[in-house]
Amino acid sequence: MRAVVTGATGFLGGALVQALLKEGHQVLALGRDPGHMASTLPAEVQCGHFDLQDPQAPAGLKEGDVVFHCAALLGNAKADRDQYLRANTESVRVLALASRDAGAALFQFISSVSANGPEGSEVEPLHEGSPFKPASLYGESKALAEQALAQLEGLRVQVLRPPVIYGPGANSHSSASKIFRLMRGSVFFRRGAGRNFFNVMSREELVRAMLWLATRALSEGRVPQGQPLALPPNADTWMLRDDPCPTMAAMQEWIAEAYGRSPVILSLPWPLLVGLGAVGDVVRGWGLGFPFSREIARGFGTSGYYSSMERMKAAGWRPAADSQAAVGRTAAWYAAP
Repeated sequence: MRAVVTGATGFLGGALVQALLKEGHQVLALGRDPGHMASTLPAEVQCGHFDLQDPQAPAGLKEGDVVFHCAALLGNAKADRDQYLRANTESVRVLALASRDAGAALFQFISSVSANGPEGSEVEPLHEGSPFKPASLYGESKALAEQALAQLEGLRVQVLRPPVIYGPGANSHSSASKIFRLMRGSVFFRRGAGRNFFNVMSREELVRAMLWLATRALSEGRVPQGQPLALPPNADTWMLRDDPCPTMAAMQEWIAEAYGRSPVILSLPWPLLVGLGAVGDVVRGWGLGFPFSREIARGFGTSGYYSSMERMKAAGWRPAADSQAAVGRTAAWYAAP
């Protein structure tokens, strides 16, 4: 196949490009600066223009393309609502329409569990049809993008909602980067004993899942031009995570073991975590840096029980990554001089 990848020089898109090339696929990378991409990506990758902050239909899309939309304005960016909606909602709509008009076979959108909150429990687990309850501008922009895609006819659309993505080289503003860097300090925190599941996914496992799900969708056929997708609601929406999913305590222990040292762990009550998150949102609203937000507090203090992993395994998916080993490799990267 020919794959079209946005964010091809980024943390996730870069790994996806390498995996696609390894499997012998052609790749068209779309980004704000094609010249810079051409100088950093392998020579066989074609490069084209697509700017999240000024989304225009890109040139060069072809019939049968598989479009992987990985690029996004991250949740910790210092940006206002208009910037988030332009980068994470309008860009999705523009690129999806262009993909449909070009006759693309599949449009895979990397959304986020942030569109759902993220909150879930064993009693009320998060699932593909859970209502959108975003706690951040990032989550809102992803939820609105999903709603826009749901109205689009004539294009096979696949939505993936990963949680925190970790791995060597993560963006310094990402939640994963903050977790690994904070664990190198003298104090860290968690809710109670840390028995809640900490929904994370290694980049290598997410790339595997993206390619597996795309291949599966292609085997089910394309959607004729102008026709709606004949699937029940949420049938091609997937909530992803490492499987098995580590608890917060286990994740912290793995990172500490890789570092060869452990910070003092402060067990905070849930109301205090929420309060810190609220303070963080206010401080961020002033344009200042703060390592905590309400969304992060929810991620640290609740357990999302995602149903998609069982659906995937029932369809033939088999997890490959060893979460502890993946966490160790990531910690080693952060510990390197």
